[in-house]
Amino acid sequence: MNNVIYSSMKDRLERLGTGLKLKSDSKIVIFSDLHMGDGSKNDDFLPYAGMFKSVLNDYYYDKGYTLILNGDVEELQKNSLDSIHSQWSSVYDIFNKFSAADRFYKIAGNHDSKLLSISKDKLKYPLLDALRLDYRGDEILVFHGHQFSIMYESFNELLGFFLRYFVKTLRIKNRSTAHNSNRRWVVEKRAYEFSRSSGIISILGHTHRPLFESLSKVDSLIYEIEKVCRQYVDQNEKPGGDVEARILSLKRELSQLQGRKKKEAFVSQLYSKGLVIPCLFNSGCVIGKRGMTAIEISGDKISLIVWTTHPRSVERDDFPDAHEVRHDRFPLPDNPDIRRRIVKRDDLRYIFTRINLLG
Repeated sequence: MNNVIYSSMKDRLERLGTGLKLKSDSKIVIFSDLHMGDGSKNDDFLPYAGMFKSVLNDYYYDKGYTLILNGDVEELQKNSLDSIHSQWSSVYDIFNKFSAADRFYKIAGNHDSKLLSISKDKLKYPLLDALRLDYRGDEILVFHGHQFSIMYESFNELLGFFLRYFVKTLRIKNRSTAHNSNRRWVVEKRAYEFSRSSGIISILGHTHRPLFESLSKVDSLIYEIEKVCRQYVDQNEKPGGDVEARILSLKRELSQLQGRKKKEAFVSQLYSKGLVIPCLFNSGCVIGKRGMTAIEISGDKISLIVWTTHPRSVERDDFPDAHEVRHDRFPLPDNPDIRRRIVKRDDLRYIFTRINLLG
């Protein structure tokens, strides 16, 4: 069955053509999984709307970023499109600004796939199945990720019916892939294998879990401990200094993580028993427990970003590389408590070197 899924994805990739060619001054931000509803108490987007609008309008638009929305923008499995447009007209106004500047791309997910059946002249924006980014001749494929779930590919309409007429009406929490660790792991593993075999970077949404360079939480901590140990030697630091304290802190965090039972929390080399190839990224979601996450590409750099009003949120398990966070505080006019933090950053040239040599 996996071969059928991979073949389907490769066919889609070949049909995409060049897509968007990245330049040395290109700046891109990728958000996914807004799940915009009708503004009722069941609307998952409601608590995040103010921060999302401020971040888009006052940071990314002003700084010249191209906006890519990677699926599940509208929650059409629970709400009508008209009710969403009516409730969130102010958000669409910002999308319109990016679109008018030719800096806007919208990709379909499983919760808004109904848009694919609407005639193009009735859509607010062109809708893509995926977007290929050309980086110095190497390929970055941005797609939602539900394509690697047999359930969503085969029964999405039936699931939508159930969500709208039973889950929403009875106020039952939607237990989707994002809330099921095993389904999430299966989707990510399939996406990893597809990306590795294709020699590309894939950037997903769908699972709501931020990922950077295909690394499990344990792998991230192990690699960071090795790096900090090297800093300890290079800096010739005396015992009891800051670097030693950092190493001890990382050891404690690793020990705590390995003592847990969740598969994705403690398994080293999550998707492969061999060399870990840095081909899989995930922008997370806009409706995270402690903030919004995104993937940024600026020139040769790719970064995992968290926007939050919770000062300690990046020190929690959601962001295992929080020790690399740059504590820059970006005040926004509507909410001066909003902070932008870089959870992880790396060079695309180095990443593709590893993919091409080791994949």
